[in-house]
Amino acid sequence: PLVARTRLGGDASTFGLLMGAMGAGAVAGALVLPRLTRLDAGRRVFAGTLLTASAGGILAVADRPEQGVAASAMFGIGWIWVLA
Repeated sequence: PLVARTRLGGDASTFGLLMGAMGAGAVAGALVLPRLTRLDAGRRVFAGTLLTASAGGILAVADRPEQGVAASAMFGIGWIWVLA
């Protein structure tokens, strides 16, 4: 909520949009996951961690809601890759 309000100039609906984008990213990441079978678990976790860290960096400097939504979607993809 703090990022949505202070960095992105939004409100509760902006926060909901960020959370929805993270969920949509997780679903998209889960759909791509079967294609990543050529990667062993360690490389997949590394890729997911790198994607999650990059998304966090983008979110830290984002100043528009569109950037925050894109970063949240990236975060969701990386998150599901690490968990799977």
